[in-house]
Amino acid sequence: MGMIVGDQYFGEKSVVSYGEVKHAIEESLVLHGAISIGDYIPWLKPFDVQGYEKAMKNVQRKLDSYLQKLVEKHREIESNKEEDEMDFIDVLIAQEKNEAVSDKDAFQMILGGTETSSVVLEWALSLLLFHPHALKKAQEELDSKIERTRVVDESDIGQLKYLQAIVKETMQLHPPIPLLAPHQSIEAYTVGGFHVPTGTTLMINAWAIQRDEKVWNNPLEFIPERFMDGGGEREIDNINNKENDFGMAPFGAGGRGCPGSSLAMCTMNITLARLLQAFQWFVPNGQMIDMNEGVGITMPRKKPLEVVVEPRLPQILY
Repeated sequence: MGMIVGDQYFGEKSVVSYGEVKHAIEESLVLHGAISIGDYIPWLKPFDVQGYEKAMKNVQRKLDSYLQKLVEKHREIESNKEEDEMDFIDVLIAQEKNEAVSDKDAFQMILGGTETSSVVLEWALSLLLFHPHALKKAQEELDSKIERTRVVDESDIGQLKYLQAIVKETMQLHPPIPLLAPHQSIEAYTVGGFHVPTGTTLMINAWAIQRDEKVWNNPLEFIPERFMDGGGEREIDNINNKENDFGMAPFGAGGRGCPGSSLAMCTMNITLARLLQAFQWFVPNGQMIDMNEGVGITMPRKKPLEVVVEPRLPQILY
């Protein structure tokens, strides 16, 4: 979140509370993934018998208020910022001046990239703790490429091939959005023997595709090497789907794909790299890790991950 809105906007003197924003985003995602009876029995929709519509309007008002305050605060101080001090909201505001991005677009991009990235990182740490050999290999790569004399930087990520593969493999096993954003066909066509009429709402089940044995070898196994050169399966440099590899499209594809995919990959790679470089990770009291998936529009863990960490870098680097 700090990378998107700037760390200085959260804290005792901040315009909004980080906890409030986080809670509102989580509540919104749960409501988006809820099954509404009005969608299946249309005559019940106006009555909002489950209260979902009222709850969604309330949480949306909260989010709009929080984000509006953040954007206004950025506009107040933007004239005093150097280029290297700009965060993601500053970039969006600059684009808005050129009429390239509206407030609505900016809000959607900010919200869309927060919870999904954190979900992927929590699953990545879960998988590494469940497969300690992979955790050890990732930390050995960090030590060999970066050593322990400085903190890993974004410019180092290109050298960390195994770490990048871990992030991709995590999204293959646990896509942050299992059902991709709905789209509508603008004309009738036939694909794979299925006739799709004009105006049909289409949703891609990324979770099912990425667990299909016809598409992947051992899809339920955690094998980061499949994304590395010589891995023999998916030797791709990024997952913006420029390679037209539709077996792995967590951000969608084409002109309607996620516009924040590059930022998301950058954020997840550098965050995981710094977490693995800075700390040794353990499960409390040798407990078994619950790898069950939860419910919602994203793919969270059923139970939050609980860990114990120990510093592994010189104290001066913290």
